[in-house]
Amino acid sequence: RPNKTAAARRSTACVQRTKLDGEYTTMFGETIPEVEIVWEQWGDASLPPERTVVIFPSFSHPPHAAHHIDDPSPGWWEPMIGPGKYIDTNKWRVVCPAILGSAWGATCPLSVDPRTGKPYRATFPQITPADQARCHAAL
Repeated sequence: RPNKTAAARRSTACVQRTKLDGEYTTMFGETIPEVEIVWEQWGDASLPPERTVVIFPSFSHPPHAAHHIDDPSPGWWEPMIGPGKYIDTNKWRVVCPAILGSAWGATCPLSVDPRTGKPYRATFPQITPADQARCHAAL
């Protein structure tokens, strides 16, 4: 059995907030001056990329897929992620980013447009799944 104390020392499960460099241009050519994505991780953050599992929430879910040291409340995929579970965080690093355009931790229509100082609301650029994927790749 894995040593839980050693696993806890390696684990850096936490909430991260990343601001992408520069302005973001959508597939339709519109720009978003600042894009910020919240993401959560579980397991050993020092593992190489090939030992990382990336999961994506639906538009109606936050990136909080399972409990961790920063948020002990159960996540939407709690039975799947953790030591000894299907996605074993003793073996894998797990990352779950919010989705661009979702109000669950990413720049979205409710975010403040730095150009106006007011929420984007209806002026938020139209985005595509490709835009969302490009944001995730930039993380």
